[in-house]
Amino acid sequence: MNKSHVKIILIIFVFLIGLTYFQYFSYRNVSLESIQNNPVLYSNARVTLNGAIIEYEGAFFGPKYYLAEGQLLSESFDINTPKRIALAPEDSINLSKAVSYTSNGAGYTRISIKPVILKGSVVYVGTATDSPKYYLKVSDIKIDLD
Repeated sequence: MNKSHVKIILIIFVFLIGLTYFQYFSYRNVSLESIQNNPVLYSNARVTLNGAIIEYEGAFFGPKYYLAEGQLLSESFDINTPKRIALAPEDSINLSKAVSYTSNGAGYTRISIKPVILKGSVVYVGTATDSPKYYLKVSDIKIDLD
């Protein structure tokens, strides 16, 4: 093998390492609509989602927190209409400080508008009678104060 072959092999190797890193270790900005349209495609994908956190008070079954996606600061924003995903925070993540709305099952109460940026992995469960088909395993949260 001459030096030019070694260089080509080395360049291909570095490219493959970079591609692998990007695919498996970086977070992708996606919309909830994309996840809802094909949750299997996003299973185990590391994603970044934006929205407002809703806390369901007195939830005996199912998730306590959901992320609602939408134009939160818009005057026309209606909490009843946005797409949502259930949230399952890792042990070190406290979602209660970032809650924008609470719900008792009959309606919503706005606490404050706290747009959040969540990072995590989509978990696809499949069809279940007492839980959502997919949820976000939250690994990082940032309250967007801008």
